[in-house]
Amino acid sequence: MYHKLHSLIYWSIALIFGLAMATSAHAQSNSAPVTAALHGQISDPSGALIPGAKVEILNSAGTHVTSRTADGEGNYDVRGLAPGDYILTVAFSGFAPFQSQTLTLKAGEVKRVNVQMAIQVAQQNVVVSDDTPTVSVDANDNANTVVISGKDLNALSDDPDELSNELSALAGPSAGPNGGQIYIDGFTGGQLPPKSAIREIRINRNPFSAEFDRLGYGRIEILTKPGTDQLHGQVFIQGNESALNTGNPFVANVPAYNRIQYNGTLSGSLNKKTSFFVSVEQRDNHDQDIYVYTPAVLDTSTNQYVAGSQTSGTLSNPHNHINVSPRIDVQLGQSNTLTLRYQFYYDSQSGDLDSTQLPTNAVTSTSKEHTLQLSDSQIINDHMVNETRFEYRRGISSTTPVSTDPTIVSEGNFTGGGSSGGSQNSHSDHMELQDIVTMSHGRHAIKFGTWLRDNRDAASSFANRNGTLIFTEQGYVDALNALNAGQSLSSLPAGDFQNLTIAAGRTSYTANVFDGALFLEDDWNVNKRLTLSGGLRWETQNHIADHDDWAPRVALAYALDGKGNKPAKTVWRAGYGIFYDRFDVGNVLSATSQGADSGQVEITNTSPDCLQATSLTDVNFSGCLPAAPYAATPETTTVEIAPHFHAPYTHQFGTSIERQLSKTSTVTVTYLRSFGVHQIVTRDANAYLPGAYDPSATTQTATRPNPNLGVVNEYYPEAVFKQNQIIVNFNALLSPTFHLFGFYGYSDANSNGAGGTASNSYNLDEDYGRAAFVRRNMFFMMGDYTAPFAVHLNPFIITHSGRPYNIVSNQDLTGDNYLNDRPAYADASLCTNGSTRYYTTQFGCLDATPQSGETLVPVNMGNSPASFAFNLRVSRRFGIGPKVENGNAGGMMWHGGHGGHGHGGGLGPGGLGGGPSMRHREVANRKFNLTLTAQALNLFNIANYGTPGGTLGSSTFGRSTSLAGGPFSNGAASRRIFLQAIFSF
Repeated sequence: MYHKLHSLIYWSIALIFGLAMATSAHAQSNSAPVTAALHGQISDPSGALIPGAKVEILNSAGTHVTSRTADGEGNYDVRGLAPGDYILTVAFSGFAPFQSQTLTLKAGEVKRVNVQMAIQVAQQNVVVSDDTPTVSVDANDNANTVVISGKDLNALSDDPDELSNELSALAGPSAGPNGGQIYIDGFTGGQLPPKSAIREIRINRNPFSAEFDRLGYGRIEILTKPGTDQLHGQVFIQGNESALNTGNPFVANVPAYNRIQYNGTLSGSLNKKTSFFVSVEQRDNHDQDIYVYTPAVLDTSTNQYVAGSQTSGTLSNPHNHINVSPRIDVQLGQSNTLTLRYQFYYDSQSGDLDSTQLPTNAVTSTSKEHTLQLSDSQIINDHMVNETRFEYRRGISSTTPVSTDPTIVSEGNFTGGGSSGGSQNSHSDHMELQDIVTMSHGRHAIKFGTWLRDNRDAASSFANRNGTLIFTEQGYVDALNALNAGQSLSSLPAGDFQNLTIAAGRTSYTANVFDGALFLEDDWNVNKRLTLSGGLRWETQNHIADHDDWAPRVALAYALDGKGNKPAKTVWRAGYGIFYDRFDVGNVLSATSQGADSGQVEITNTSPDCLQATSLTDVNFSGCLPAAPYAATPETTTVEIAPHFHAPYTHQFGTSIERQLSKTSTVTVTYLRSFGVHQIVTRDANAYLPGAYDPSATTQTATRPNPNLGVVNEYYPEAVFKQNQIIVNFNALLSPTFHLFGFYGYSDANSNGAGGTASNSYNLDEDYGRAAFVRRNMFFMMGDYTAPFAVHLNPFIITHSGRPYNIVSNQDLTGDNYLNDRPAYADASLCTNGSTRYYTTQFGCLDATPQSGETLVPVNMGNSPASFAFNLRVSRRFGIGPKVENGNAGGMMWHGGHGGHGHGGGLGPGGLGGGPSMRHREVANRKFNLTLTAQALNLFNIANYGTPGGTLGSSTFGRSTSLAGGPFSNGAASRRIFLQAIFSF
């Protein structure tokens, strides 16, 4: 009954959509409008909005035509203008008067002009227009910035999972292993708010600003909506079900599944000085997990297990989300605004498998997050603005495994048995305090401030209390045969059994990480053709030896043309900066809970002699554990932070040429050079000396440097990476109704293990080669087209090369418990049928247990498949009731609100092309509106495959067992279609 009800809802939406589109042809006129319009947003130099600003439109002779007052979101909208030349002026107390250059409006044209007012007593001439892409020497107006706000956000998905994928695509290629960072109302981290609560998304602005800790080509800033002075709201329903989707290449028949999402928002005023905005959302996802593996099958004629054929299956994956997000803005005075925002996020699911996990590995989990944000923005005087922000975030999560049987790993094939994660509970607290001052002095725009963060995580974990057994794929079959014949696992051939691990002892631990920063930056407008920017950032944190990190940043923007009164058409930008990555609280918690004196012990044994077992689901590990109280022994695995740990950082140099090709198009070419030093790699700090460990020996004669300890997993800050990137951004208004923007990115990077684990703990350079975190080529394009009858089409195209992946032996060759040792090239004559050492592959004949002197295969030698997706969103709005003269809500008379100070450079180097935001031509606004939307993800149904298996000798070697995920697929389908209906007033 539940499924039938959802089916009825989905098909009702589809029927309404179809009927509405059909009847719209009769209701609409083909005649083009004869008037034009101006609209945009008013902000201060920090990016904070200025509600109540006075906007006046003058004709070319300077005569008053009309005027408006910016609304509660800083928006203005002037319609009904006759074609011709106009001048836009803006005034607001405490800011210098603004006057634009002459703006030419054509019949039917809707021109967007965003205005950034100046604090200094000087006239601003910054004009950011969505239909006239421009270049500028302003530090915050690099042409590869993208700002998406207002109706432009309609082009993005309302499903938070899909929205996250789209933002990642907008981000572009990352620099280094850590990628970019998302800021929500100026704060780091937290849950993505519903799209209905988002006011603006900024990408790639001022990438070398000293205000931010992370790489400038790697930031997204999301700003939430404030309230309005009039009551406004919307409700929507969105759905997707398996009948609308295509199948899965790994499973012939996928059981029915569906997704349904409800959302409602309401905004208005409580009194003349207080406004509110609230968003409530629930999503019920009833997905299917897909798993692929090669089972062991009992041959009844011989009573022996043999490897069967690759098979697959599904597991129901119900997933429920709730997001409640209210916000209040209070005008405390003429120049002081207080903003209070709260968000409650709830998430629960069961299943949650990856493609090589069997259903017995499933877990059920729940998480809750409470976020409280407080921001006070104050104009001190005509030259100074101060904003103080505070955030407290509380997270509570729990995980329970479906099975408590021992975990069984068939290396390169599957993970079965119970979940090694065990039962876990976590309570995390995040506090963040910022105080930022923006001021001006002559031609200088100065910003300085402080940034303090505290992260606490208290966790209770029974991870690996059930024990884990790791076999080669053939070793798993041999283990079943040994137990089937009444033999012990110690009878397995050498190399079949990799190791066993089991944990015991203390279960609860707490970690607390504090970090702080001070910064100062100055943007000096030397003249109309040159801007110089310089800044310095100082950072510190606890739990590491390094407490004194200095990060200088410098940049320039120079107009190569545009002398006299002519506007510049070519701008050269260059910059250099050092960017630090802070040591995460999760790493500190691992070192605390698994340290040598933690009271917890994790035993790792490469011999199964201590085990008693009659089957792999009935294994007794008691003979493997030492007597309590537990302490580190030669068989334990411990975790530590390197005593000399230095915070990882990246030197990044960038230069770009921005060119305005025509009045309606720009192109930017950017070169980035990134050099990461002190990057984190995990190594065995107590490893056997190279060549001393014998993987075939039952008893090791080799000893570790500290014979009283076993493996010591150390966070070791001595890896490096070197990366070169070329990004070409483009932004083109092909017609008043057709806008395209996007980028092509080329990236090449080499590393000796940054972000991974070392195969040779004594020589990281043995792993130097292609970095796994880059894709060589990436292309993204997004557009907006207004078709006849006011139908909006939003194409979204993304394609990229596959990531490199590593080819590894099916054995631990060094005794460090990392199954990442690479094979060596061997003569083709050695690769005979049935060999368990030499394997014929697409890379040639490979030796799984290379000897000294053999040439190892290069690191990350494999290439994942390339991926391509074309998404299309089609929408149509229908007005109901009386017309509204101004499409935007009226505004309350105060300054600012959340999110000023430009917290949002861009996600991904290069960002996207063109400082202008996207544009829409809309039908006349009415009091009530119904918008119907259909969105196809991966419209052409291309099966994009995930990373192939890289374990030599496994049945998945060189083969993908999953779809690519991300923007290319989700769950069980390659192509998905969402239907949506929105009612707003």
